[in-house]
Amino acid sequence: REHMIGARLARNVGALTLARGVTMLLTLGTVAHLTRALGPDAFGVIGYGLALYSYFGLAARPGLDTLAVREVARDPARVDALAADVTSLQATLALVAATAYLGTVGLLDRPPAERLALAVIGAPLLVQPFTLEWVYQGVERMGVLAVRNVAASALQLAGALLLVHGPEDLVWAAALQGMALLLVTAALVGAFWRDFGPLRLRIDLPAWRALLRSALPIAASSFMILVYYNLDKLMLPAFRDDAAVGMYDAAYRLVMVGLVPAAILSQAFFPALSAALGDRARMAAGAQAYARSNLGVGLPVALGGALLAGPLIVLLAGPDFAQAAPVLALLMVNVGVVYLNMSLGQPLLAWDRQTAYFWAVGSGAVANVALNVALIPPYGAAGAAWATLGAEVVVLGALAVLHARMIGRLPVPATLRALAAAALGVGAPVGGVLALGGPWVAGAALAVPAYAAAAWALGVLRPADLHALRGGA
Repeated sequence: REHMIGARLARNVGALTLARGVTMLLTLGTVAHLTRALGPDAFGVIGYGLALYSYFGLAARPGLDTLAVREVARDPARVDALAADVTSLQATLALVAATAYLGTVGLLDRPPAERLALAVIGAPLLVQPFTLEWVYQGVERMGVLAVRNVAASALQLAGALLLVHGPEDLVWAAALQGMALLLVTAALVGAFWRDFGPLRLRIDLPAWRALLRSALPIAASSFMILVYYNLDKLMLPAFRDDAAVGMYDAAYRLVMVGLVPAAILSQAFFPALSAALGDRARMAAGAQAYARSNLGVGLPVALGGALLAGPLIVLLAGPDFAQAAPVLALLMVNVGVVYLNMSLGQPLLAWDRQTAYFWAVGSGAVANVALNVALIPPYGAAGAAWATLGAEVVVLGALAVLHARMIGRLPVPATLRALAAAALGVGAPVGGVLALGGPWVAGAALAVPAYAAAAWALGVLRPADLHALRGGA
């Protein structure tokens, strides 16, 4: 059985890695086309709309997906009942959220074309309750999610190339996510019917109340995270303009690419971490294995992205976005802190410590609001990036205390080894090539074998970590 757990985890990581790699390339293609076709101003409208939408999207799915993954991982026999209750509740909440979103957009002081684009961005609110990714994550069938993610990204890229050719196509650009989500969700509902039977909807108020009681701390934590990731995009137009939002959002899209490995590892480890609750040895082993894998991948990504911020932003978005390079460099440093925070925080969510997790990320949200108010007016997008970084550092301190209390130790050795390997394997070759005036591509190419050698020498990346949930650290 232990061998089967490790093998399944390895397969899931492999499937998600392959799919995320393809998805990342497709997404970068979409962003590269949109930034060039729309320009900073119109692209900034899309960024503003997605930031606004995210808050209403959370209201429609208030932590229920994370809760459902955890419950299915512990008792797969509950899939049918949970799917009925979670989907029905989310559909009801989505109707309320969509109405509130459209009302909010209608009150904005923007030109009619921009208000129409912002309204269209909210269309996925009515589709998201039926996406059912959490079912396949809970039963650890990540291949289904892999296909879903690739298909959605491919559809968005195809739509962008066919429909968006200039700023006048802003509404089509706003519709891309909704159109792709509708198609892949229909396919996923069909897969659920094949695998588990028809999706049932029902009104069960006691079950809804129980779900909401358990999920609300997770939702509150997600809201706090949204505050320090999206509040800046909502504040920037008030003090600068849509072009500033466009610059910031273009940099942020590369940050999301840097966080792809974090999403893969979180999805793959979360069900197994959840299932380990109650077995202290397995909990400690899982947390250590997750931290080693997460930091071993994330810290070199963060360092490389910070060093190569200038050429990367021009490569992605074009020369019109070159001034966003310092913002991207700061946000890539923040990526490293995010990997640290996820290494400490995801196990807490898996082990029912969502209330404690809420207080940790809540401290970051409070810090972020204060920092945004202080830094955005004088420094614009750079101030927003500093505010995001400061908030993550505050969260890091809080999560470190909670994690240490939970399992008695922090992944300090793994962190130091990953930092050393990143400095030797990424910082040295990339920084050296740039200092000598060489092409940045050469530095990036040298960093791949150099980091692999440094990580192997320092014991950073261990294939055995995919089997570490067997019970030993």
